[in-house]
Amino acid sequence: MSILKEAKALIKNPENWCIQSYARDEHGSPVMVGDSTAVKFCSLGALYIVGVRSANAEKTKAKAYLNTAAKRIAQKSMIQANDHVGHEKVMEIFDLAICMEECENEHTAKS
Repeated sequence: MSILKEAKALIKNPENWCIQSYARDEHGSPVMVGDSTAVKFCSLGALYIVGVRSANAEKTKAKAYLNTAAKRIAQKSMIQANDHVGHEKVMEIFDLAICMEECENEHTAKS
């Protein structure tokens, strides 16, 4: 599974998603994204936490897909979109980013 799909799955439930911090604990207080008390994540926090074991190139590419998708859908960077457009729109951004990744992978496989 791609790290974009894993990150989306992590925050698919709005209760696991947050704004204005990469991660929050069960009380809603900001914590470091890798903190063991983190239970809610913003889009990029989720990408970071699922991508810990991934190559830097894969994380960089995934972040680029999210930023491109956010600019197309919300006319904002991903970090800005996460904090200002709502959970439903963030999920749409993830869907577009995943589609872009899959299309590129399919194109690369055919080459």
